[in-house]
Order: sequence, then structure tokens, then C-alpha cells
Amino acid sequence: MFRFPLLSLLQLLLPTTAAIAALLTPLYFSERQALLKELRVEQESKLENINLMLANTFGDTVNDLKVLASLHLWHELVDSTAREQREDIDQEAQDTVEQWHHFKKYYDLLYVLDSRGRIRFQWRAMPQITPRSPLQATPPYWPLLRELAPDQVFVSPVDIIETESLRFPLPVVYVGVPLYHQSTRKGVLLLRYQVNHLFEALLGICNTQGGLCLLANNQGYWLLGEDIREQWGFHFPERRQFTVRQQYPLLWQQMQHQSRGSLFSADGLFVYQSFSPLKEDSVSAESAAHSSRLQSNIRWWLIGFVPNSSIELYLERLNRDFLLSFTALCLLAAVAVLLIARDRQRKRSLQKLLETSNARFRSVSEMAPVGIFTLDAQGQPTFLNQRLLQLLQVHSLEEAQQRWIERLHPEDRDRVLKAWATCQQQRVPFHEKFRIVHHDSSSHWINARIIPLQQSSATDSFVGTWEDISQMMEQQKLLETARQAAEEASRAKSEFLATMSHEIRTPMNAIIGLTGLLLDTPLNPQQQEFVNTIRLSGDALLAVINDILDFSKIESGKLELESYPFNLCTCVEEVLDLLASRAAEREVELAADIDAGVPCTVIGDMGRLRQVLVNLIGNAIKFTQKGNVTLYVKAMPTPMSQYEFMPSYYSYLFAIQDTGIGISPAGMNRLFKPFSQVDASTTRQYGGTGLGLVICQRLVERMGGQIWVESKKAGEPLTVGGTPPAAYESIPIPESGSVFYFTVRFLLNPKSAPEAVNDTCHLANRRVLIVDDNATNRQILALQTKKWNMHPLVADSGASALTLLQQQGVPDVAILDLQMPEMDGLALARQIRTAYGQLPLILLTSLGNTLTESEKTLFSSLISKPVKQSTLYNALNNLFCEKQKAVSSKPATAPSFEQLKTELPPLRILVAEDNKVNQMVALRILEKLGYRGDIAANGLEVLDAVQRQPYDVILMDMQMPEMDGITATREVTQLFQGLKKPRPRIIAMTANAMESDRQLCLDAGMDDYVSKPIHLEELVRALRQCQPLQTPTT
Repeated sequence: MFRFPLLSLLQLLLPTTAAIAALLTPLYFSERQALLKELRVEQESKLENINLMLANTFGDTVNDLKVLASLHLWHELVDSTAREQREDIDQEAQDTVEQWHHFKKYYDLLYVLDSRGRIRFQWRAMPQITPRSPLQATPPYWPLLRELAPDQVFVSPVDIIETESLRFPLPVVYVGVPLYHQSTRKGVLLLRYQVNHLFEALLGICNTQGGLCLLANNQGYWLLGEDIREQWGFHFPERRQFTVRQQYPLLWQQMQHQSRGSLFSADGLFVYQSFSPLKEDSVSAESAAHSSRLQSNIRWWLIGFVPNSSIELYLERLNRDFLLSFTALCLLAAVAVLLIARDRQRKRSLQKLLETSNARFRSVSEMAPVGIFTLDAQGQPTFLNQRLLQLLQVHSLEEAQQRWIERLHPEDRDRVLKAWATCQQQRVPFHEKFRIVHHDSSSHWINARIIPLQQSSATDSFVGTWEDISQMMEQQKLLETARQAAEEASRAKSEFLATMSHEIRTPMNAIIGLTGLLLDTPLNPQQQEFVNTIRLSGDALLAVINDILDFSKIESGKLELESYPFNLCTCVEEVLDLLASRAAEREVELAADIDAGVPCTVIGDMGRLRQVLVNLIGNAIKFTQKGNVTLYVKAMPTPMSQYEFMPSYYSYLFAIQDTGIGISPAGMNRLFKPFSQVDASTTRQYGGTGLGLVICQRLVERMGGQIWVESKKAGEPLTVGGTPPAAYESIPIPESGSVFYFTVRFLLNPKSAPEAVNDTCHLANRRVLIVDDNATNRQILALQTKKWNMHPLVADSGASALTLLQQQGVPDVAILDLQMPEMDGLALARQIRTAYGQLPLILLTSLGNTLTESEKTLFSSLISKPVKQSTLYNALNNLFCEKQKAVSSKPATAPSFEQLKTELPPLRILVAEDNKVNQMVALRILEKLGYRGDIAANGLEVLDAVQRQPYDVILMDMQMPEMDGITATREVTQLFQGLKKPRPRIIAMTANAMESDRQLCLDAGMDDYVSKPIHLEELVRALRQCQPLQTPTT
């Protein structure tokens, strides 16, 4: 271990310590003077701020009084003689001063004096009109006030007021101006101003900085002192010894010769300056004599005081800092002496280690399988191992230095040299892949790396490697070729599927369309059954083809989402309408629970959302033998929506719960794979392509969400599939069944009108009896009625309901399910009518259940399942108010479908729409209007269909694959112009509701326009303008 002699250490330390002391001593005294100067400047700045504040305040006070004196009211008041006139002017003056005092809180007394000094009007802070007969005594300072010239202002010295109501003396100043009218003195306006708030403001400025703030009058009496008991000596005889002259004689002596200055004394630091509240046109009087002598000026003394104890604290901190600095520098000097000695020894040791390391590095480099080299600061090689010489095909370092640039491939040379120049100039790592050319013209790929050394030596500044990667590059080229071939095969497969689907669907559309025509002809029952079977089988096959086409569009990247405003709650209810008949056929209860806080007006692709819902709810109905299928909808804002300037995005959570057969853990692994079912028995029993869930997964991901499932078979544990989030609220599964969850992200529509809010004023606090044997329906109905502030009573059977009525009394309304075991809704209704008279009853019926006219009279309203919240609310609200307040956007006076059927013309209709769920919606609406429509999935199929059979109307979607609606319209127009026949009327369907889009459709030759989602009223309006071109068929 290195040792340094003590004597040598002392020989270095003592001169260093003396030098440090000699350096710090003048710095210390300089810092001490700077500190004292800083204290003085700080006090001077504080006094300047206070002086400015006082000057502004007194200036504002004089201006306020001059403005008030300019009112003509005071001349009338001084000149008035009649009693009635004086009373009117008194009241006017009182009102004027009160209004003025509302803004000027620090004035508490005002006098109006006539030319003889008599008080003609007096106002105090408490409203008071002092009678003028007999005239009051003369106020203070009258001898001075009567001498005021027209432009002069009177300001009194500070005085104090003592009353029993005041806890402390109140300092005041009187300010007066003469009242002149046409060069004739009419009197004086005298105002009393409370200056205590001035002192508070002064102390406020002082408290923000160091030191004390003192204030004395011209005689040296304290107006603000160190102790409140020393103030106001001119007023209190027992305090007359407390003056600047008595307490600080040196300061007082200097103040008599200088209007501003500073003084260091044994007491501390004093900084002072005089302040005059009067301007050139102002006069005042001495406080002591109240004589009639006019005085041109008065003075206050502003004094900033830093006690000696405070100065000692500042200096003590400075002394401590310098002592610590001296000690630290001495210690650093000692450490530096040690480090210098150790560093010399360390450098000698490191030099020896470096020589050993370089020798070892060169030995290892010669055995490395890659080329290794070192370069100096100019980029010249200082070492190359044998492998690098072999790669360059040279024999010496000098030859490599001359030939290495020649070996670079001409196509790579400029790039490599430019990267090497950047590495040299900016000291950044070099990493390039390039080719070198050998003597035999063969090329080799090199992966070169060069790293600048952080601590370069005299000879080496860079170290690098050359690695021959020719074999790896060849393998990568083969892999890239294979990848491109695989992608091309995948695209070819998807395009083949799309082409085959189109080729199969074209004749299928012909089959379905012709069976529709055949059904319009006279057929016997057996023929009718055969044709219906052909049409249903064609529809089923077309659905399979549509699944394949959707999947192929997704896989080939051709699926595009639309973005347009729609009502999410309406979309959910329309899906329930679409699937209600299927649920009724399987005797499955279908219900929906939309959370009260879900925003409904959004912007997105309603068609794709509806497609996902139809697929998942349809699967739930298909795999449920008995029980329920329930849809839950919730929403939550995304994190960005908390900022006002960011768009309002919401994340919507949909959950579809069924009580079906459930999914096994083994089947869960195949659930979201293409062309796969849970097991083979499922395919045999329920059918399907196995693409539905895959399509749903892709669509949900495109809409910014994820999809997952929880399922349980009887007697087996719960399994989870898909891509669930890290945290979510799970829905319990009682025995068996599944819950499919998915989320999507939509933008709230900023231009939508505020959503209608249920007016629960007619439903609040009303009792409602809910009778349903299905627990899920009971729970949903109870939650919905609670949202409307109703009080639900729940029964699971007719007998329980009758018992509840006997125990709880008669409610305001009862909601009954039609289908219940033992006692159905009709039987229960008859017993309730017999026992409880005209209790309003609402019946919930499944699709297909019809009642006789006599049975309908038992109920106030009939509602079809699944129950919509808006429909239930309207039914309840209509019972308790004269005017309907509906939540639904549909008008209450809308005509029935039966009435519309008679009003609309008979038409053959072709629906051109690529989305299968939108196809279902359109066909369902047309079916309700009495029409049977045919389907075309793109413009090419439209051309095939119109040549195959006649149509009166084409409902044309704007955006379709293969051929869009605009192009198809032009082609259909040209086709019928060539045939010299009237073409079908074309009605555009598009999600874009802007005027420019409407004009685009009309310019393309379309006849009318309806926006998506399709509204019944708008579609009816468009169809009313159509006329059949052939023999009418509906």
C-alpha cells in the first residue's frame, strides 16, 4: 500500500492553509459590507413602497372630495331657506352621500358648512340627517377652512377619536375643500377620513420584508411605534416622553438636517425618509394649537428599523458560513495533496497494467473468428488480426491501410465512407452491413462495428470488428422469399374465397328472387310448402356464404368501418326486435338491462356493432334449451375525456349471459379459431360455419375493444377464453351457461341534442307490483322502476302476488307476465279485477301470443317481450298523466303498420347492402310494411338482379365492395337507357348525412335519399313517391 510521509504532508498543507486564509479574509469583509448594504437597500425599498402607497391614498382622497364638491346639490343646500325645500334637498343629499359611501368605505363623517361656519348638512356612517334649526356648532378647523382659496384643499394632521364603543383609539384625518359658485364663496365641504386602514396596509407591506416599520409625526411623536403603548404621545400626557427625540436622539438629530437617510447605531440600522400628504395647493394646521395660521406643508417620518439583535443573526450566519468554507477548503486541500500523491503512484501502476493488457488483447485477437482492429484518432489502423488480413486478402497492416477502400463494393462505398466520417467527427458508434469484393470478383457480406474509446490512448482511439455474414444474408434472403410467398398464398386464398362466395351467391340470389316471384303466383298448399322450403334453404346457404365473405374481407384487409352518428340504445333495442321471434320459438326469455348512465348518441359503425350483437345473442339463443338470455350494457369515459379540449370517447361494455349448455375447457381453446366449433356434436346439432365468433373478434378489435368469454358446464369449473382485460366486473354463472363480454370505443356525438331524461314526476313514490316467474326479468323490471323512483313489490307466481296484495295493500299499478306455471297472467288478472276493482294492469306477452278482445279489456296496456325501457316507461307514465311524456324518439301519433300497408303502393323492392345484419334490418322493416324484398350484396349483383327480374325500387347502399352504389347507379341507368325501358327508382342509403353527400347521390342519378340507420318515417316518405313499373305485387 502507498504511504506518504507526514513531514512532506505538512510542508504542502501549511502554505496551502495560509493561502486559503489570505484569500478568504478580504472576501469575508466584503461580504459583511455587502450584507449590511443589502439590509439598508431592502429597508429603503420598503419605505419607497410605503411612501408611494401613502401618496396614492391621499391623492385619491383629495380627488374623491373634489368630485363630490363639484355637485351642484351643495350650492342649493347652502342657499335653501324654505323648510319644504330644505327637506327635499336634505333627502337628496343623504341619498347621494349614501350611494357614494357604498364605494368609499373609509369615510365616516361629512359636513357641509355655510360661509359663516354653520353646519348646514351633516352625515355620519350610520344614516342620520341632522336638523338645521337651530344650526349646529362650528366643526373643528373652521378658522383655517374659511381662509381656503378656490383651488386649495385642507388636510389636518392625524388625530384620534375615543368613544366608549371603540376598543382602541381611531386615527382620523379631516380633508376639506371650499364651495364656490360664480366666484362667490358658498361654504366648505369637510370630510373625515379613517386612516387606520392606511396603517394596516403599511404594516402589511412591512410584514412581507424584514425589519420593523415605524411612523412619527413632525414633532416626533409615534403614530406607529415598536409598542402600542408608546403611540399617540401628543394626545395622552402620560406618553409624552415616547418620542424619536427622547428614545433615539442621534437619529432625531440627523433627521433634522436630512429629509432621508440611514444610520447605523448601537440600537441597530435606521433608514428614514419624510412624507408629506399635501400637494402645492393644500394647506394644514399644527396639531397642537389649532390656530388660524395657514401652513404650507406638514410631514410624517417613515422609519425602517432593523434591531441590532437581528443584524447579529445575519452576521452570525455569515461567520458560520465562512468558518465552514475555511474548514472545508482546508480539508479539500489535505485530500488533494493525498490524491495527487496517490494518482502519481496509480498512473505508474496503470501504465504497467495497460502494457500487459495490450499484449493479452493482441494474443486473444489472433485466435478470434472475426476480424479485430484498432485505429488512431486520424482513422489509421494501428493493429489488425490475422482474420481481418484474410478478409481483405492482404499480408500486412500497411497494405491493408492502402487497399481496404478498394475492397468495398462500388454500390456500398459512398454509404460506408459517409458513416465512417460521421463516426470520426461526432464520436458515435459505427454499425454497417456492406459487401467487399475479392480478387476473383466474388463478393462477401461484412457486418462491421466500430466503437470510439472513451479514454483513448496516444495510439488507439477506435476499436472495431469485421464479421463475414455472407451465409446469414443468403438465409435471410431465402426466408424473405418464403414469407412473401406465404403472404401471397394467403391473399390468394382470401381472394379465392371472396370470388367463390360471389360466384355462388349470384345464382343463390337468383334462386331466392325467383322463389319470391313464384310465391306471388297461385300455388296449392303443397307447392307453397316446397317453394317456402327452397327459399328458407337459400337464405340459410346465403348466410353461410356471407360469413365466408366477411371473413375473407377481414383476412385480406379489405374490411372498412364506417363512422356516422347513431343512437346506441336504439341499436340495442332493434337487435332485440330482430331476435325476439327466434327466442320465442325456443321459449327462451330475452331481456336487456341498459345502465342508466349510458350515453346513447355516439359516432361509429352501427352496422358492425349490430352484427356483433346479433351473432352473439343469436348464438346464446341457439345454445340455450331453456332459461334466459340477458344483455347488459354499461359505459365509462376513457382517460383522455377528463380534459375539456380532448374528444369525449366512451368505452362501452356489453355482456350477453345465457343459461345454455356451457363450454368445456377443451372447447374453449378452439372457440376463436376460424372454421372451428366447440366440438363435432355441436356442429351436427346446431350447424354453422364456425366463423361467427372469429368475425366478431376481428370487428371488436377494429372498433378499439376486446372480446372474452366466461363459461361453465354443469359440474365443471369456470373457464375463461379470449382476451380479457386485467380487471373487470364478472357476472356470476349459477349452474351452467356462458357470458360473452366485449368492449368497443365510440366518440360521443358533439352535435346531438341533449338526450331526453325520464320525467319521473308522475311515477315517483308510486308502488308497483311485478309478477314474473323468471328471476332475471323480475330483477331487471325492479331495477328499471327504481330508477324512476318507484317502489317495486316483487312476486314469483300468481299465488304469491295475491298473498302480497293482502299483506301490503293495493299498489298503484301491477305488471304481470302472461306465461307463468299454475296461474298465468290472465287468471291472475281476473282474480285481481274481482278482488281489487280497477287496479291498472300491464301484461307482458311473448311474440306470437294473441289475446281475444275480451281478454284485452282486462289490461291498461300490452307490452311485447323483450321489454324496452322506453316502452315500459311510456306505458306507466300514460297511466298517471293526461299528456304522454315519452322517452322514445318516435312520435306517439305515428300510424300503425296496418294503416301504412294500405297507404303505400305495391312495389317490388331490391335491397343493395353488403352487411348481413343491415340486410336483416331492412328486410324486417319492409316486411312490417307489407313488402318482401330481395338482397344484393354489391353493385355487380344489382346488375345481375335487374336483368333477371323486374324491380320497381332499389334501396342502394353507397359503400359496397366490388362495385359501390354510385357506380352501380350509373351502370343501371345506362342499362335501361340501352333497353329503352323505365328504370327502377333508386333510393340512396348512406351513413353520411351531410348536404354534400345528398347532392353527390342526386348527381349520380339517384332519385331519393335516406340516411342510415334507416328511420321508418323517412323510408315511408321515400316509398310513397314510388310507383310500380309492372303488374303490382306486394
